[in-house]
Order: sequence, then structure tokens, then C-alpha cells
Amino acid sequence: MPSLTVRDARVRRPRRVRAKVRGTAERPRLVVFRSNRGIEAQLVDDDTGRTVAAASHLALAKSFKGDKTAQAAAVGTALASAAKKAGVEACVFDRGGYLYHGRVKALADASGKVFLAGADEVILRPHANGRTLDNYRRFVETVMRPMRGKS
Repeated sequence: MPSLTVRDARVRRPRRVRAKVRGTAERPRLVVFRSNRGIEAQLVDDDTGRTVAAASHLALAKSFKGDKTAQAAAVGTALASAAKKAGVEACVFDRGGYLYHGRVKALADASGKVFLAGADEVILRPHANGRTLDNYRRFVETVMRPMRGKS
């Protein structure tokens, strides 16, 4: 059985995530793109195929100092602010095939803090089945990590 190339695996992972996550006008999909230089995120309404709000490391001030994790947190905050201006109160998180760790986690947490300011519920949901971020972290810690060790 032929094994997947790195490129094929990189294409397959986001497809798997997007099969479970869909954005609507009320709750658009927060899409993350990570490169070696920086990170970009946008809120997409899949029903109309339109981008509601977007933020990028390129839009940060030239005087920004910090590592790439701090950069991702700043992009998350900027995206959440743009989303509030666009009237978005909640979103579905699409990690885009990247592990929910490091820069992706920093972006999600930073945007979640801005979204949660004044909200009564957790609004970033990594899956369509309704698991909140804290439940997702618990799920990864208790279920996924032990499964990775088994063959």
C-alpha cells in the first residue's frame, strides 16, 4: 500500500477538519493559515462563500516586537476586533489541519478572550458537535494523547 507524500497529507488534513466544521452567517468559520513567517486568520460564511473579517501578521505595526506566538495572539485579537465591528458574536474554529498547539492555540485563545468579553457562553467551538475549547483540550489530554502511544 503506497504511503502518502507530505504534500498529500497536508491537503488531506484540512479536508478532514472541514468535513466536520461549517460556518454560517450567525457563526462563521474561523480559518487559520500558518506559514514559517507569520499567521493569517479570517472568518468565512460558507453559505454565501464570503469573508466576513480577516487579520494577518502583515497588518501588525512595524514596531511589533515578540516571537511568533505573540504575533499569533496579536492577530487573534485583531481578528476578534474586526469581527465585533462586522457584528459577529460567535464563530466555529477551523484549525486547518494544524495541531491545536502553539501559534494556532495562541490565536484561538486571544480571539476567544476578546469574543468572551461580555459574553455568557464560550463561543469558539472547534467542532460542529458543540465541544467548547476547554472540553476540547480535556478531550485531547484524556483521549487523544493516550491513543497516540498505542500501536
